[in-house]
Amino acid sequence: MPLTKTEAFASTVNPSSPAPVGPLFLVHLRMLAALAVAAVTLVLQACAGAPPAEAPLAPIELPAQFSASGEQVLPLQWWQVFDDPALDRLEALALADNFSLAAAQARLARARALAAQAGAERIPKLDASAQAGVSRADGTASSERYGLGLAAAYEVDLWGRIDAGVRSAEAELVAVENDLHTAAISLTAELANRYFELQQELATFELLSNQKGTNQRIAELIRLRFLNGQSDIDELLRQQQLVSQTESQLLQSQAQAGLLTQQIAILTGQTPTRKIEPGARTEPMLPPLPATGVPLLWLQQRPDIQAAFARLEAADAALARAVSAQYPRLNLGVDLETTASRPGALFENWLASLTAGLTAPLIDGGNLRAQVEQAGAARDLALADYRQTVLEGLQEVESALLAERRDQGMLAHLEVQLELAQAALEQLTFRYRQGAAAYLDVLSTLTSVQSLERQRVALAYELMQDRVALNRALAGYWTQQADDSRD
Repeated sequence: MPLTKTEAFASTVNPSSPAPVGPLFLVHLRMLAALAVAAVTLVLQACAGAPPAEAPLAPIELPAQFSASGEQVLPLQWWQVFDDPALDRLEALALADNFSLAAAQARLARARALAAQAGAERIPKLDASAQAGVSRADGTASSERYGLGLAAAYEVDLWGRIDAGVRSAEAELVAVENDLHTAAISLTAELANRYFELQQELATFELLSNQKGTNQRIAELIRLRFLNGQSDIDELLRQQQLVSQTESQLLQSQAQAGLLTQQIAILTGQTPTRKIEPGARTEPMLPPLPATGVPLLWLQQRPDIQAAFARLEAADAALARAVSAQYPRLNLGVDLETTASRPGALFENWLASLTAGLTAPLIDGGNLRAQVEQAGAARDLALADYRQTVLEGLQEVESALLAERRDQGMLAHLEVQLELAQAALEQLTFRYRQGAAAYLDVLSTLTSVQSLERQRVALAYELMQDRVALNRALAGYWTQQADDSRD
């Protein structure tokens, strides 16, 4: 079978008779390397392809500033702005023991190993071998034979194919590292939300207990009036129904608090039956509005955006690798070998051989071109994902700011409504006792007051969750140690 062009070229630089190592061997090595590079240069003239373009840092036009900003600088451990020791303890426990975060850390370790594996292609390969054998024919004495060998192989990265692979793996490592920061921020934000929801349920339970007491006292008043012939039986029944309704709401609030406690336990890596201490319940205090900063700088500190950009860089490098794979490859090899009939004579005579192989794709059915098109589409996809991530991040910040303004306005109006309803209830209760007001008016105003009181509690804690959403949208890396590790 006739040799291919590549095999014919390799046969000219891989003589079957190895030569001893010496000055002449080194001269041959330099001559063959120069010959191979020249041959590859000639082949390249028939190759087509263009290197990929670099991706922009800001893929869309960013606003000059966000719609609102405060002056307080958000700390890396952003939940500390709430100044709640119980929340701080839970966040520390979650960062240490949450299994989803542990999985993200394992993915980071795997990405580091893959990047190291890709970088190993830049280093020449060196293998050692050793043999020992004994042969004996019938009627003859046995003979021993020993051998040692070294084989070195190296691919000359003429077109940057290996370097592009390394850059792609390193960019993916940066992306996975940012994924870890994103997972930590998401975890701490989810835990903070569950914590404030639990605080809301505890406050609601306390409020419902007080409302139940009020309803029972009014029911007792109506019962006495009924016994004195001053009220009808339907008034007593309606008030007793309100007492029962409040008791039902108490059971619901208690069950919801238990469910939130279980969720907090899971987020902190504990079993659902593990008792969670929520800390002493205090009135929700919204911290000062944080400084939202300049969107361009915010873009560079959001880990999910940085992860999307790193994956764009990885896809860009993968495209460069696919383009370079169309070009010829130059592989150099050096083999050193020694054999002897006794171990002591192994190092007396070394034989060496040099190989230089040029491999050029000629006909592959369009496989390499398809790989380039696939890598190009993957880069376009990564660019679109990067742009979308930036847009969604901007929306998260603006939505959190809008929600906080809305809830602050609603809470202010709710306070006015509650104040007016309480004044009306006081007047109606007084008139009812004097027999000048109908019970249905008292009942309607009472239920309105109690509903407004529960809404005020819910809105106060919803504002805390609005701030959690804003801090999450603005947060960068989750610990100072993690941030320093990137330097």
